[in-house]
Amino acid sequence: MTPLRSTEPPGTDIVIVPASEHPNRHATVLPYTEADWRISDETVARLAESVPENTRRTYTRIGRDFENWCRKENRAALPATEATLTEYVSHLIAEDAAPSRISTTIGALRKLHAVAGFKGQPDTERALQLLRGHKRQRAADGRGKKQAKPLSPEDIERMVETLDPTTFAGLRDQLILTLGYGLMARRSELAALRIADVIEVADGLEVQIRTSKTDKESEGQVRGVPPGSHVSVCPVRTHRLYRAKLAELVIIPGQLDPETPLLRSATKWGTPRRSGIPERLVDDVVKALAVAARLPDPGLYSAHSLRAGAATASLRKGVPAGIVAEHGRWSKTSPVINEYARTADLFRDNAMRGVL
Repeated sequence: MTPLRSTEPPGTDIVIVPASEHPNRHATVLPYTEADWRISDETVARLAESVPENTRRTYTRIGRDFENWCRKENRAALPATEATLTEYVSHLIAEDAAPSRISTTIGALRKLHAVAGFKGQPDTERALQLLRGHKRQRAADGRGKKQAKPLSPEDIERMVETLDPTTFAGLRDQLILTLGYGLMARRSELAALRIADVIEVADGLEVQIRTSKTDKESEGQVRGVPPGSHVSVCPVRTHRLYRAKLAELVIIPGQLDPETPLLRSATKWGTPRRSGIPERLVDDVVKALAVAARLPDPGLYSAHSLRAGAATASLRKGVPAGIVAEHGRWSKTSPVINEYARTADLFRDNAMRGVL
C-alpha cells in the first residue's frame, strides 16, 4: 500500500486501502429488518420537542386542517400527491386565504412529509404557480402584501403616556414597549425572558437571549440596550421600576427566583402571577395601545411593529445595516434589512430631492 501524502502535520498520512485488503471484507452483511426503519415513540417525542413551540403549534394546526380537508375529499394526506397539494392550495385561494398563510402551509406540509420520511414530496411547482397568480390578483385588487407598520420613537412615547405606571400591568406593558423596541425583539424572545436574563450595568441593560429564530443551535446571544433619551421611553429606568414593583407585589419569595419569567401575567386583582406572558399578549398590548394613543391606522400595528420600527429608526440615524442586522438577530442573508433600509431612505436619499 502506498501512502498518499497530505498537507496535514506529520503522523496524519492518509492511507488508501484496496477493497480486497480491507479488514472487514469478510464481514457478513445482515439483511434489513423492520427495526432498521422504525423510530421509537421516545425519539419521535424528542424530535417534536426540538422544534420551537410556536412553530410546532403552527405545523400541528396546518397538518390537522390538511388532514380534515383530505378526509372530506377522499384523498390521502400522507404522503400526499402533487395533485392533492395543488387542489388544496386552490381550495385556500377560493377561501381568499392570505398569500403568507398559503406560503407557510406549503412549506409546513413539505416539512411534515420530510419528517415522516417522504423527503422531496409532494412536488410544489404547480401549487406555487397558483400562489403567484393569487398574489398578482390581490395586488391588482389593491390588496397587496401588508406589513406591520413600523413604530417611531415618538409613537412609543405617545403609547407609554396612555399607561398607568403605578400599576403592575401598566409598568409591565411599558417594559414590553421600551425593552421590545430597544432590543428589536421578536415577541417570542420577550415572552421567553427570565429575570436572570436582564442585568443592569453601567452602560444600560445586558440582555441574554437564550434562543431565537436565527440561533438554530440555541447557543445564546447577549445584546446591550442603552438608556432612552426620555424617562418615559427609557428601558433601563422602566426595567428598574418594574423589578421593584414585582418584588413589592410577589407574596412568595420563591416566585422571584432568577429562572422564573421576567414578564408576568396579571391576576384580576392586578398582582403578578408566577407564570409568564403568552406571546400573543405582546401583540395585544401593541394593538391596544396603538388605539389608545390614537395612532393613524391603528389596525396596521402588531408586535412586529416594535422590531420593524426600531430597525427603521436606526437606519434613518445612519447606523450601518450590518450593525442593525446583528443587533436585531436577523440572518446575514435575510432581505428584510434591505426592505427597512429602502423605507428609511425613501426620502433621505431620494433622486428628486432638490430637483424641483
